[in-house]
Amino acid sequence: MSSLRLVLASLWFYRRTHLAVLLGVAAGAAVIGGALVVGDSVRASLRQITLDRLGEVDLALSGGRFVTDGLVESLAAGADDPATVAPALALRAGLSAGEDDAVRRVGSVNLFGTDERLWGLLETAEVARPEPGEIVLNTRVAEGLGVAVGDDVTISVEIPSAVPRGNLLADRDDSTATVPLTVSAVLPDSAGAARFDLNPAQQIPPVAFAELDTLRDLIGLTPVRPSRRNPEGRVGRVNAVFVAEAGDEAPGEEAAEALTASARAGMTLDDLRVKLVRNEERGTLSVESDRMILEAPLAAAARRAAEAAGMTASPRYVALANEIVPAGDNPDDKHSAYFVVAGVERHAEAPRGLGVTEEGIVLNEFLATEQLGVQVGDQVELRWYPVDDGADAPERSETFTVSAIVPVEGAAADGTLTPTVEGITDAATFADWDQPFDMDLSRVTPADETYWDDYKALPKAFLPIERMRELFPSRYGSSTSVLLTGPEGGRIEDLDDAEQRFTQALIEEVDLRALGLAFGPVKAQGLAAAAGTTDFAGLFVGFSLFLILSAAILIALLFRLGLERRASEVGLERALGLGPQAVRRLHLAEGLIVVAVGGLVGAAAAVGYAALMLWGLRTLWVGAVGTRFLFLDVTPTSLAVGFGISVLLAAGAVWWGLRVLRGVSVRSLLAGETSGEKESTGAWAKWTAVGCGAIAAVLMIAALAGQIPHSEAFAGFGWDVISFFLTGMLLLAAALGALGWWLALQPGGVPRTSVKLGLRNAARQRTRSVLTAGLIACATFLLVAVAAARKDPSAGAPELDSGNGGYLLVAEAAAPLPFNPGTESGRQELNLTGAPFEAIDALTACRVRPGADASCLNLYRTGLPTVLGVPDAQIERGGFSFADTPGDNPWELLKQELPDAPVTGGSTRSTLPVYPVLGDMNTLQYSLKLGVGDRIAVPNDENPTAFFEVVGQLDGSVFQGVLLTSEAHFETLFPADDGWAYLLVDAPENRQTELAAALEGRLSGYGVDAEPVGERIASFLAVQNTYLSTFQALGGLGLLLGTLGLAAVMLRNVLERRGELALLRAVGLGTRRIAGLVLTETALLLVWGLASGTLAALLALWPHLSGRTADAPWLGGALTLLAVFAAGMLASGWAVRAAVRTPIVATLRGE
Repeated sequence: MSSLRLVLASLWFYRRTHLAVLLGVAAGAAVIGGALVVGDSVRASLRQITLDRLGEVDLALSGGRFVTDGLVESLAAGADDPATVAPALALRAGLSAGEDDAVRRVGSVNLFGTDERLWGLLETAEVARPEPGEIVLNTRVAEGLGVAVGDDVTISVEIPSAVPRGNLLADRDDSTATVPLTVSAVLPDSAGAARFDLNPAQQIPPVAFAELDTLRDLIGLTPVRPSRRNPEGRVGRVNAVFVAEAGDEAPGEEAAEALTASARAGMTLDDLRVKLVRNEERGTLSVESDRMILEAPLAAAARRAAEAAGMTASPRYVALANEIVPAGDNPDDKHSAYFVVAGVERHAEAPRGLGVTEEGIVLNEFLATEQLGVQVGDQVELRWYPVDDGADAPERSETFTVSAIVPVEGAAADGTLTPTVEGITDAATFADWDQPFDMDLSRVTPADETYWDDYKALPKAFLPIERMRELFPSRYGSSTSVLLTGPEGGRIEDLDDAEQRFTQALIEEVDLRALGLAFGPVKAQGLAAAAGTTDFAGLFVGFSLFLILSAAILIALLFRLGLERRASEVGLERALGLGPQAVRRLHLAEGLIVVAVGGLVGAAAAVGYAALMLWGLRTLWVGAVGTRFLFLDVTPTSLAVGFGISVLLAAGAVWWGLRVLRGVSVRSLLAGETSGEKESTGAWAKWTAVGCGAIAAVLMIAALAGQIPHSEAFAGFGWDVISFFLTGMLLLAAALGALGWWLALQPGGVPRTSVKLGLRNAARQRTRSVLTAGLIACATFLLVAVAAARKDPSAGAPELDSGNGGYLLVAEAAAPLPFNPGTESGRQELNLTGAPFEAIDALTACRVRPGADASCLNLYRTGLPTVLGVPDAQIERGGFSFADTPGDNPWELLKQELPDAPVTGGSTRSTLPVYPVLGDMNTLQYSLKLGVGDRIAVPNDENPTAFFEVVGQLDGSVFQGVLLTSEAHFETLFPADDGWAYLLVDAPENRQTELAAALEGRLSGYGVDAEPVGERIASFLAVQNTYLSTFQALGGLGLLLGTLGLAAVMLRNVLERRGELALLRAVGLGTRRIAGLVLTETALLLVWGLASGTLAALLALWPHLSGRTADAPWLGGALTLLAVFAAGMLASGWAVRAAVRTPIVATLRGE
């Protein structure tokens, strides 16, 4: 008979034994392959969610700036299909419904103003677009408000301000607008429009749609034709343009750059919020912005454009002063109130007669002579509020020497020095000002009124522009206008031609990306982000590690048991002349065929296993993924990889099982013996127990002492996670080594003979017993570790050094608050006074730069997340728990100045500034893949303007998903993000509900949502706890394999000892005593496995269990272990049945 025929015959003859091995291999292959398929399916689902979310939208312009309808028309004219260019408003809104005490609110709603163009690009499930006065909600918003079709809701949105609201002259009183709208439809979750958002996320965001012109009317952006009453009229504006490109593939950066170039070609100065003001008398032009201050990119572009157009550019900077008085004694109270000070370039303005110097101040004749009575050389005191948020800051002052007095003519009478500020520069009198702050009009003199009648906001005093910028710094820019003159300061003779040339040059030179006027490939970016932050394939494989290990041990046990059962056959093969190597090759081939077939069966089962896991993720474990829109996506590659890995593992187990034949004589094999006579003394097991236990103890002590870093080690796993697994595995190895050592000593002294015999039977096949206990221990370890790792931060009280930082409430505003509620004056302006606000012990208000959600709630790979600007008061207060961050108060790290970093590409500069940030450890490690010392580009890797460097990690805090920087650095980086939109409130716990409702009510116009800090942290940890539930289910499968392995081992032991059992029964031992022998051995292995796994898990998790937020379900865990013990004892009933049914006479004759 050939070797092949012999192998095939053996496979058929021992098919029942091989079937058990095959099923073990199939189980392992199903788990591994299924995990890989789950990973593929999650990524494919995220891609499909992106495609559904964006519909036909490929490219988007949505940088927060408002462009004109004319630009949209220009883009549409250049498109193959004008309907593929859709203007829109993209706003953050607060929605409310109901009356009085029954008001329900939803904040931070993505509200889009749409017409038929955008509606036609979205997947709307045939829902009609909103008409004027109507609003369409998605299900999340509708359920949050408790409304249905036909109900009314009130929306609150921020009114765009031309002058930045952080500027001293901005109107901060009327910053929001509200309007009631009727719900015309509710978008089902299956409609892509229900999740329309430019930031990728698998969770359905709060989304609403209103008619475009309804929203534009509300916030003053609809076009107005010129008329007698309004000769200039008003252009219509939008802050978002969505474009669909032809073709199936999502267009990338090249298409976005081409569309940006098309936008540049159709752009006007209105799109840049810039205008040119003529001074016909002097032959000059002035570049101004309706924002009052020219942003740095615009000012730089104006200088380059002037050079390209053959002109001279001179920046100018003006600011409002409160008062100027003669220095020293001033018995006559000579002064001037509320006037403009101008900063000019010395070299540019000296030829025109101003003559500003580095040290002194230049006054015009009206101020010096008629109001102050001072001469050149006298000193004057200037008083003012800071330009940015100045009304909330103390008044500042400086003393100057009068260096020159100039007549109100020529350069000193240039009406273009002061940009137009509606409500101020066009007011008839001081009393008619739209007062941006509380002005003391009693200080306004008749001379001030006379000057205003004659010259309006013409500056009265002049300083060098460098000095002006030092005294009146602004985060919004350092120039209020740029003066354009001819070469070397001469006149411009043809102003019409100059305007045309400069306009064209400015539009060509301006950096549109820096102004937020560049298109982005939103669909391509969303598809790239679908790669995800969480590798679900690796995650399921990692948490199935003990399950896979259990399957491998079961395979080895079953294969080894099969060989032991065939020991006499192996002995006969050897006796007939086959060498040891030839015998091993035959049985190895036999095992590998079984393994290969089992792998193929497992590959097919992997699809079903993956489908089952996805069903669980959509239902039982939906908290882990935050979406029910997951579908099965099977790729041959994943199945092939799963097959290969499982076959390799199983082949290793088979090879290990063949070791049972090593060193066994032919005589022993013919007698059916493979081991038992040459058991070792247990020294190896002893030193395994001692060594592994000692190393595990060192790791536990290090963890308790806080010496294990929380930073990432590799592949997203932190050192603390690796330490946990190492400690657990070492403790398991130590416990199993101790079992082997104890069995080697063959303990005696047990009073009951049947129990003693049962324990000695377990020691007889020590390796087999240890492996069986190991199966149970591995699965138990997983179950107990998962259950004990749960956290419940909502149960904890506010504590300074915890994840809540001692705060009770967290609140977020859809529209930034124009006044700082962290100050007493700010709370008064916002009407946060009286009951219950007097109970507030501290309130921290942060500035907010909206960005991607980088918390564990978002499965997509994110770029720059939301950034919070932390005030100095919070930095000094400290608090919160940190991981791997030095210093008694790590918040102080936000104040440090870091050296610039070199740039390798994507920027025209060789170095860029670096600013320190803090972040939550989960956000940094798992979402952003960053650790302490790493950097992230601002705003993105392709076009960086600065870098954030991580200087510390918060541990399990309320700040998941965001980055934290100091308010000073925030204002430098994000000057356009005014106001305060993130609040933390410290107050007594018994006022929690009352304060939350009061905050939402008083600040309803800003769309404020407030919730307990503990609940916010719990929502983040819900993902982690759901993961634990998922992998707890996998641990149950591991225990199932363990109990099957235990039953198989017990059955094999009974079959091996059938002669002994028959003899015991022949001498009078009853069936109950025989059953006791088997059950004692079973109980020993089962209890040792359960106890080893439980203790290993609890000891490895001791650092967590000693913390405040541990929420281990002790009772449920104990009941689970009791149930497992009962199941194991019931499984051993197969062996008991075989033992008591052993035929006495036939068995003894066989012996």
